[in-house]
Amino acid sequence: MKSELKKYRDHLILICLILFIVIYLPIAKIYYPFRIDNLLDEAVERYELNDIQTAEKQSLKVIDTCEKYERIILFRGYWNYGNAIHKAHTILGLIYLARNDVVSARKQLLLAGETPGSPQLDTFGPSMILANELLKLNEGETVIQYFELCESFWKKNILEDWIVSVEKGGIPRFDKRQLRL
Repeated sequence: MKSELKKYRDHLILICLILFIVIYLPIAKIYYPFRIDNLLDEAVERYELNDIQTAEKQSLKVIDTCEKYERIILFRGYWNYGNAIHKAHTILGLIYLARNDVVSARKQLLLAGETPGSPQLDTFGPSMILANELLKLNEGETVIQYFELCESFWKKNILEDWIVSVEKGGIPRFDKRQLRL
């Protein structure tokens, strides 16, 4: 009797695994990217409309959803994943900076730099809006660390020039598109 139960238990486990692979994973691959995009769009929009409380809440949801997506799908294959991580941490950093919480703003800048990249980030580079604001507060060491993190996905020699500029106490001349979200 016990051997029959064990036999059925093994079959049930196999059936559950097959159902997970056949049904759940395809749905998750559609649902999570759609949710990430919507949350990110709302976070950016709310920040730009100066609705700081909602922007913060939505940015935290973006990060949480990205973490769930990464755990469930087991990879970061969604093309907008890196953008979402980068923008959400940048928004949070700007919010914390507006609250005079420089320590948290620095942490968010470094977390933004830990993005795996994306087609847009790899090509056009990351946002420098938070880095620029921190440089105005003499937070060059953190900004240099951010530049170094960005080198993992944005292969541009200009980063080396910016590092030298910051090491000398300067603020690099970022172009307009780099000074927005």
